[in-house]
Amino acid sequence: MSETTFEPLSRAQTEGSAPETESTSFSPLTLDRAKQLAAEAVAEMGAEYVYTNPYGVRADGVASDVDIECYYVHGDVPGCIVGHILYRHDEEMFDQLNSQYEGEDVAALPEEWFTQGVQDFLQVVQARQDNGTPWGVALEYALTVLDEPTGEN
Repeated sequence: MSETTFEPLSRAQTEGSAPETESTSFSPLTLDRAKQLAAEAVAEMGAEYVYTNPYGVRADGVASDVDIECYYVHGDVPGCIVGHILYRHDEEMFDQLNSQYEGEDVAALPEEWFTQGVQDFLQVVQARQDNGTPWGVALEYALTVLDEPTGEN
């Protein structure tokens, strides 16, 4: 029987392993921190910035019914707004996002990465981004939605 280690595993060690069995050394992203990091990403990219994927494709605006294929990571730098948020939070988390979760919905990311409410926030801001909403408007919308009572936990 092998001894359990709590050290982070390298990419080479985790290739082919189930993501949920991986140890992590980073702290979970809190909702307040996610909001702060989203605001930093918007400030860096500009409130009017509209996401363009690595293939040069972007949605045609707020009224678009077509979502584009979004990428958390463009090469080795943050791509979409969620990629920017997770990169700012923790580079190890960002590396795991890139190596194991690219192409996955926010809901598929490990729950232990986040405190309560963070995945909902990320999904809302991501969905707005993916239909061509400028990042500043997407963030404002996500913040507004979070303030509305839903009756859910």
